[in-house]
Amino acid sequence: MRFIGFSTWPPTYGPLKGAHYVLDALDTYWSADTLRTAIEAGDIDVAETAQGVVGMAEVAELGDDLVLWKLYVLPSQQRSGIGHELISAAKDRARARGCGLLTEYVSENSNAGSFYEREGFVPTAAPWPGTVAAWVRWQGDPGRTFILRPATAEDARGCASVHHTSWVETYSALLPASHWETDTLERRTESWHRWLDNGTDVTVAESGEQIIGFAIAHTGRQVGAHAPVRDRELYSLYVLAAHYGSGAGQALLDAVLPADIPAQLWVAEDNPRARRFYGRNGFAPDGARFHDETLDLAEVRLVR
Repeated sequence: MRFIGFSTWPPTYGPLKGAHYVLDALDTYWSADTLRTAIEAGDIDVAETAQGVVGMAEVAELGDDLVLWKLYVLPSQQRSGIGHELISAAKDRARARGCGLLTEYVSENSNAGSFYEREGFVPTAAPWPGTVAAWVRWQGDPGRTFILRPATAEDARGCASVHHTSWVETYSALLPASHWETDTLERRTESWHRWLDNGTDVTVAESGEQIIGFAIAHTGRQVGAHAPVRDRELYSLYVLAAHYGSGAGQALLDAVLPADIPAQLWVAEDNPRARRFYGRNGFAPDGARFHDETLDLAEVRLVR
């Protein structure tokens, strides 16, 4: 586990704070005795692959809250989703205790700030005066009125209803009225029966036994003349307009594409709401554009 600290601290904090800062921290926070004490207290979660332990997180009590003191992943394993999984484990600890979850990061480390923002943390006061670190608190998920689960073959009608309704809500101003003569709920339902019967991996958001959204991610696709530039692609993500702001869209995206995973997606060029949402999650246009002649609709590729 010390190897993780010695592999991550010099390249991360050396350029920001200098060698003396890094050496002091490694000697203090990454000593064998310090880590042994945390392990014996049950404060450490690890991420392990066939190569061994590749990431770790340390969470400990501080007053009525939990503090995430460490979250580090070996450079060779970063952007693989491991950081997201480790922070999810920390959130689970906070949920189980019914308490808050805080963490700190070096204020000059903008990458850390962006990561915690994507994970639902917001700026908060430091637990003691005089600290120069940036402190953030996880907002938690109280009041969530939906659950996420894998879709089953019995969900074809519910998924089709969300799919069709979302298209009407999103694309009515972009598509001609004649489009809806053939794009019907019945046709969508037929397609969804086929997809789910064939084992398509779909995650749904359900509220009060009603499907209110779904998401699908798979391998990157070639679209028109554009070869994929990421291994993973968000194929589809829709939430009923009545549930905008509920957190269902963010939860679905995080479920199928954790924040640390590089990915691509295609979105209607003239869909500002969706583009703002994906922008908040680190996606940006890479210049690729495709005109769907069937729909007469322009799409742009976003990547992270």
